[in-house]
Amino acid sequence: MDHLRTMGPTLKIVENIKELKDDEFELLTLSVRLNEQFMHHESVMRMFNTSTHSSRDMYHCPTVP
Repeated sequence: MDHLRTMGPTLKIVENIKELKDDEFELLTLSVRLNEQFMHHESVMRMFNTSTHSSRDMYHCPTVP
């Protein structure tokens, strides 16, 4: 059972999900889906920003006079 202790948080989430009612579980899956869409949107925006700005703009390097 010691190896499960390192997975503590994950295990706790699984236990909590088992105790949820159906409607709560639906809300949970919905929020997970929304979060995934947001993360996808973020990565797309990051790719867009990376391609539209030069590396100097990205890292705010001071220009040498």
